[in-house]
Amino acid sequence: MPEHTTDTLPIGAVRTALRAFRRLLTQGQITERDPELLNAVLADARVGEVLAVLEEEFEVRILRGRSRVDLSPDPDNRELGYRLTDLRDRFGDRTGSAYLVMLGLLALFFRSGNFRVPDYDYVEVFDLEEYLTRKARAVVERQGEARAVEEAVGTRVFEPCREWLSREKYKQGPGYRSTRYSVIKAVVGFLAEQGLVHREATVGENERIYPTDKLKAQAEALALDERYAAMAALLSGDGEALEPWASRAEPAEEPEPEPPRRPRRRRRKAAADPKPKVLDLFGDPTR
Repeated sequence: MPEHTTDTLPIGAVRTALRAFRRLLTQGQITERDPELLNAVLADARVGEVLAVLEEEFEVRILRGRSRVDLSPDPDNRELGYRLTDLRDRFGDRTGSAYLVMLGLLALFFRSGNFRVPDYDYVEVFDLEEYLTRKARAVVERQGEARAVEEAVGTRVFEPCREWLSREKYKQGPGYRSTRYSVIKAVVGFLAEQGLVHREATVGENERIYPTDKLKAQAEALALDERYAAMAALLSGDGEALEPWASRAEPAEEPEPEPPRRPRRRRRKAAADPKPKVLDLFGDPTR
């Protein structure tokens, strides 16, 4: 008996795609624990067609690795994979700094571009704060380049850097929530909830932040987003890497030259009696 079809796709492929998508929505990943479903997502073109439609409709991206599949917010229409409205709901007036922390973590872990093997096994909160502060100062000092990159790729990095520098490093008491350490720990908690990092307490305010396979997959997808690549280049201070975006910015319009003015004739004043010379304490005493 022939298999029922939906348009040109077998109903079996549609069912498999829906089952895979449901698994991704509920668990966020498909691993080798379900080899049949994993292979269908990775190798079956018909299942892939259905999943592509679901990705577009739900504004998500399915990240396919060698031995796993993850679900991530679509970085093409969001900032670092998350809607700014969602980040504002979570972080409020700390959104700009939280955005910078996410970018800094990705830049530190994957600065070499190898998304399967991060450059560091872990990053500590103290080291991340020092790194972000140093890079933020450099961006603010290079305001022209920062503005050019923002204009070229339609994103923002200068204001988050300036916001970061306006915060205290650490403060006990009521003002702690607004400090850099507090923002970092809030972001790490958020990313841990998403399964993107693991956190390990060490001493005092310090923590170790470990990347997960899901973060590696998301970073690999973000590498295709020119906005992330431009911001990473700006933070790195690599002038050559910045050139493709800085050169695309609209050149500043030069002001139109003013028409030449006709010289005005001055009336001669009657000669006055010469004034007596006085002592100028800051110049020539004979003037």
